[in-house]
Amino acid sequence: MLTIIQFDCAATDVVESLIAEGRLPVLAALRERGHWLSLETSEHYPPGTYHSLYSGHDVGRHGQHYAFRWRPEQQRLDYRTAFSEPPTVWDRAAAAGLRPLVIDPYESYPPADTTGTVISGWQFENVISLERWSLPRSAERRLRARFGRAPLMQEVFGQPSARYLMRVRRLLLEAPARAAAAAVHMLREDEPDLAWVTVLAAHLGGHLFWDTDELAASFGEEVRAELAGTVAEIYEACDAAIGQVVNALPPEADLMLVSPMGMARETSRVDVLPAMLGAVLSGRPAQPGGGGLMWRMRSAGPVGARAAVARALGGRLTQQLTCRLSLLRTDWSTTRAFMLPSDHHGQIRFNVRGRERDGIVDPAQLDALADEITAGLLSFVEPDGTRSIAEVVRSRDVVSVDAPALDALPDLIVRFAATPMPPNGVSRSERFGEVRRDGCGTGRTGGHTTDAWALLVPGRGRVRDVAEPSVLDVPATACAMLGLPIDDLDGRPLLEPASEAAATPL
Repeated sequence: MLTIIQFDCAATDVVESLIAEGRLPVLAALRERGHWLSLETSEHYPPGTYHSLYSGHDVGRHGQHYAFRWRPEQQRLDYRTAFSEPPTVWDRAAAAGLRPLVIDPYESYPPADTTGTVISGWQFENVISLERWSLPRSAERRLRARFGRAPLMQEVFGQPSARYLMRVRRLLLEAPARAAAAAVHMLREDEPDLAWVTVLAAHLGGHLFWDTDELAASFGEEVRAELAGTVAEIYEACDAAIGQVVNALPPEADLMLVSPMGMARETSRVDVLPAMLGAVLSGRPAQPGGGGLMWRMRSAGPVGARAAVARALGGRLTQQLTCRLSLLRTDWSTTRAFMLPSDHHGQIRFNVRGRERDGIVDPAQLDALADEITAGLLSFVEPDGTRSIAEVVRSRDVVSVDAPALDALPDLIVRFAATPMPPNGVSRSERFGEVRRDGCGTGRTGGHTTDAWALLVPGRGRVRDVAEPSVLDVPATACAMLGLPIDDLDGRPLLEPASEAAATPL
């Protein structure tokens, strides 16, 4: 049996600090027994990491770079589940007659069929990243009858209130125990061949509580005191939950702990990028409110009220509304390039004639357009004179030009400066004027990093010596340990069954 526990977005420096303090006893013991590896992960398409982690295919093959994707033939956005995706590890296991147990695969989708149990929205339900569904459908009902219904936890962008943060804090501290309870129960009931349990609280907690001093500057002393240390408390809750799952495994089980991305201080300026892009494309100074309709709404509406609206509308309507509002009032007859939705790096798409339904840019002019946008964006600087944008790269330069999903990706990726932009902060360009942040942007204080890692704790398997291990090696490992083909996967196994030859360098 192979068990993969996804300790999602657990920052290595926080893990090591808390282990040193004796606050993560389970992880400390597993590190003593196992093999810790740093993993390469997606630098330019962070949200696409999950689809790579679950499928074993690079973003250039699956094209899932964000929750909302562009349909060029229809000139509109659509939610990610409307697009075909490669089979996941648990799809492959089920097709081979094996029994998978999967709990809360992040930003995933329901399989067409399974021989085991796959459940989403169990620790909490989120209409964008963790919808509620299960296969078989009775699985969620059985677990709900035993452990209670999953709460709704809507993360919405903007300035969070003390009430909202306190509620989310409570839900995230409780979430790991819900994951562990379901996993232990199902492990005893189903005896799966593959168990994949995602513990999500460190991910969402990192986004919201990384810097509580900034968050709570306007809150009372009692609230500030309770919010302080939330990230560490969440990691402790995750550690305890991991321990419960590990204790329920058979002694010979092979175990992998995986964090496909890390977390650090948020530095995204994606909310002011539309104003920068608009100024560059028009050749005129940036206009007030140039962040676009969606970001104006996010800065104006209270977070709690918008979360309540999302709950009331439900998943499908919220997804459709986001698609419609993101590019509302766009005049395609004059638009040469436009922003795709994102929350970390900026994503820019060219309106190409012959590719987009209403495209206007001659394909022969794309290099010139890319150069124009790049030079313009790099001209914006912070008040201290440092660049607001670290680099602008073309997808074709970081993904193979032969990649089947290249045209599904944004044309430009904008990576921002490594320093945070404060609420109501300003960036200036000598040519394009000033852009000002309305409010606090996303409201997040933590953002994704490439700090990915894996901890291998073999039972009957053996560790393989793989040069430059990658997140893509995790699904390859799962398939190899289950005796499934790996020829079409982009990674290499980090573990091998004990019956195979001793570990050899690759």
